[in-house]
Amino acid sequence: LILPVIVITISLFTAQTILDNQPEAKKYRVKPTAKIVVKTIQVKRQNYQIILSSQGIIQPRIISTINSQVSGRITQVSSVFQQGGSFKKNSQLMKIDDRDYQFTVNIVQSELAKARLALAEEQARVNQASKNWGNLGDRKKPSDLVLRKPHLLASKAAVIASEARLKQAKLNFNRTTITAPYEGRVLQQ
Repeated sequence: LILPVIVITISLFTAQTILDNQPEAKKYRVKPTAKIVVKTIQVKRQNYQIILSSQGIIQPRIISTINSQVSGRITQVSSVFQQGGSFKKNSQLMKIDDRDYQFTVNIVQSELAKARLALAEEQARVNQASKNWGNLGDRKKPSDLVLRKPHLLASKAAVIASEARLKQAKLNFNRTTITAPYEGRVLQQ
């Protein structure tokens, strides 16, 4: 029992001696560095052209062909539509003779007016047929043919078809002006 007590006592005494006699850290003083002199100027906004010399082949990212959706004789070509010319989006490149397409629009408008007239007349016939059936005093339900419902549906279909033909004719008329769908440059005409 005595040996462990002696070892612990010696250890404590040694630890206390080391703590009491530890060396002090030396304090170094850093010498101040020399001051740096800075010159400033007021910056003004201005254009500056950079000249950069380089070599290489310039290739377009996208190459496409612009075609007309309608046929006809070209009556007008934009000055930018030549080899090397550049164009902006929605700029007019060419104009196709639109007289035939304008005539088609006029003819289809006339057909639409006739179809609407035929629809109005058929609606009047349907109303008259319904009145006539009521005047007969027959209590049976009349057939659709007696009331001219198929005729009315055919007239409505004719109006819808004429309206569709008119939209198509106007679309073709508008397509006589060829505009650029994007910004680009003409490689070949």
